[in-house]
Amino acid sequence: MSDQIPPDERPSLDESAPPIAEPNKKRQYWLGVAYGAIPLVIFLIGGVVARLSRSNYGVNGIFPTAIGVIVYIILLVITIIYLTKREKRFIGYGLLTLLLITPVVAVYGCMLIIQAN
Repeated sequence: MSDQIPPDERPSLDESAPPIAEPNKKRQYWLGVAYGAIPLVIFLIGGVVARLSRSNYGVNGIFPTAIGVIVYIILLVITIIYLTKREKRFIGYGLLTLLLITPVVAVYGCMLIIQAN
């Protein structure tokens, strides 16, 4: 009734387990940034469309802007999901970075596009 492990069954210290493959955090972050830029590009395309259809008071730019808002909301949900998963957390950080920047850049960029002479 001894609680000791016999010497031949003890794991030796010089036998190391194979290293666990750590995900490439930098690559995951930039992948998240790339996916997060999708709504920004859609918003800027909406600004260009509104600028080109100035005769209709920019009404044609509403459709791309609505798609941009829908994609923005979908990416917000995906960001929350990725931030909760340990393996994919850096993709979530990249998405979060662009989701915080997108409204500011989109509004300012679209204003510059529409006001261009």
